[in-house]
Amino acid sequence: MNLQDEFNKRLKLQKEYLGNDKEVNKIQPLVSVNVQTYQHAKYIGECLDSILMQKTDFPFEILIGEDGSTDGTRKICIKYAEKNPDKIRLFLRDRRISHIKNVHGYFGFNAKFNRKMSKGKYIALCEGDDYWIDSSKLQKQISYMEKNPQCSLSFHAAEIINNFSRTRQIIRASKENHIFPKNKLFGYGSGAATSSLVFKKKPIEEIPLWLLEAPVGDIPLKMFLSQFGTVDYINEVMVARRVGSSESWSTRMNKSSARISLYPGMIKMLDGFNKFSNYKYSDEVYEKQLMYEIKGLDSWIPHPFSINKILQRDKYYSLIKNKTLNERIRVYFTCYLLGIKTKIESSWIGWNLKKIFSNKS
Repeated sequence: MNLQDEFNKRLKLQKEYLGNDKEVNKIQPLVSVNVQTYQHAKYIGECLDSILMQKTDFPFEILIGEDGSTDGTRKICIKYAEKNPDKIRLFLRDRRISHIKNVHGYFGFNAKFNRKMSKGKYIALCEGDDYWIDSSKLQKQISYMEKNPQCSLSFHAAEIINNFSRTRQIIRASKENHIFPKNKLFGYGSGAATSSLVFKKKPIEEIPLWLLEAPVGDIPLKMFLSQFGTVDYINEVMVARRVGSSESWSTRMNKSSARISLYPGMIKMLDGFNKFSNYKYSDEVYEKQLMYEIKGLDSWIPHPFSINKILQRDKYYSLIKNKTLNERIRVYFTCYLLGIKTKIESSWIGWNLKKIFSNKS
C-alpha cells in the first residue's frame, strides 16, 4: 500500500470527539482554523483563547488535532471542546497509530488530516504553542482575500518568543504590504511564520504525492500554494510564535541526526515541486538542493573533491557553467564554509555554545 492509499485509509478511520460535528454543521464556516497540538499543556489554553476571541462578521470553525499528549494537553482540549461545541471539532489521536512511517521518518498525519477535513473556503493555521495577538487577525486577512480573489496565500509579520534566551523579536518579510516573490519561498528566510498563514482550501483538496510525503510541512505547503495565485504579505504583527518550547520544531531540530535525516527527503520534495511547477524555478530549486547536499556530507571538514563531485552533476553544474573563474571559486568557497558551519552548529559543543550566548543576550 502506497502513502496516498494509507493516508486515505486513515481519513476513513478517524473519528471526531463527542460527535460535536452536529453542532458545527448548523452553520457553514467560511474559515477553518487548524490547530495541531502535542505536549503543549503550558500553551494550548492561550492558543485557543486567542482564536476564540476573534471578532468576525463571518462564521468560523476550529479543528484541533490532539496527537496523543501525555502532559495534560488532551484534557485541556476536551474541556474547550465541551465548552464550545458550536465552534470546535476535536480529533483525538493515538500518535503510535496515526503516524505513518515512510522512508524519511514519520509522516505527519495530524496537520494534513486537519486540512483535509476542513469545511471552510479558507484555512488558517495556528500551532498549539503559538497564539494570535490581534482579535481582528482573521477579519483582516479574510476581508483582504475576499477583495483580492487572485490571492491564494496570505501571511503577515510575527513576534518571535525565544524560550532559550527569553528574548522577543519581530520578523517582517517587508516594511510594507506587498505581493511576495514566489522564488523567495524556498527556504527558512521567507519570514512567513506558519501561524500567520491563511490560504484557500480548494488547491489542497487533491494533495500531490511530493507534498504528501514531504518531511516538513510549512515550506512545501507555501511553495505549492504559490502556484495557484499570488502570495500576499500584510505588514502587521498579529501572531506570537514560540521558539524553543519542549516539542517545538526548533527544539527537535537541535539534534544533528534529526536535521541530517531531513535532507534526502527535502531534495526529493524539491524534485517533485520542480516537475509540478513545470521547472519555472529550476535555479532556485537546484540552489536549495545543493545546500542540502553540502549540509549532508559525512566528513567534519568537507573535502574539496567531494564538493567538486557534487557541483559536476548536471543540475548543479548549470549553476556555475556560465560563471567567471572568480565567481566559481566563490561558489566552491561558500559550499566549503557552509559544510563546516553545519557541522559546528550540529555538534554538542556548538549547540551548548549557542545556548550560553543566547542566554547572555
